[in-house]
Amino acid sequence: MVNLLLEGIHLVAAAEALLLGSRAGINSWVLYDILSNAAGSSRIFVNRVPQMIKGHFDGHRSLNSLIQDLGFVRDMAKSLIFPLPLLSAAHEQLIYGSLCGYGEQPDATLVKAWEKATGISVAASMEARASEDLRSRTVTSLDAIKKVGFIGLGAMGFGMATHLLKSNFCVYGYDV
Repeated sequence: MVNLLLEGIHLVAAAEALLLGSRAGINSWVLYDILSNAAGSSRIFVNRVPQMIKGHFDGHRSLNSLIQDLGFVRDMAKSLIFPLPLLSAAHEQLIYGSLCGYGEQPDATLVKAWEKATGISVAASMEARASEDLRSRTVTSLDAIKKVGFIGLGAMGFGMATHLLKSNFCVYGYDV
């Protein structure tokens, strides 16, 4: 029950993170490479995001099956009089994906529903991932910003700050 709760929330969070990064002009593979080794990563992120980026979805449970399983978790929590606000939000997003026609497809196709709704594509070629000049294409619409401040240089912040330094940004870091 608890594992299903996390699976559903992490799947929705992974799709949202990927779409937000794409909207900000960050190459999806760069985002994946950074986040898959950061504190915000999860097994769902590591396994499903490459499928989302490639647009090739394989053998995981269907979106409808996940919706049904999470409904069971939500009902169980209700019987225990225990609120699950994050699960409720994730469950609604999964239902939206099903209503968009992806219900019988693998759960990672959720990203397709949100690509349609937002007009944002997370697709990135494997060629772009291996490219030597990827850093110069990482941020397309934010070229004027060259100074970045980071508060927190732990597992997640340090990796992102390092990547920005390698991309010729001036990084001011602070950690306690």
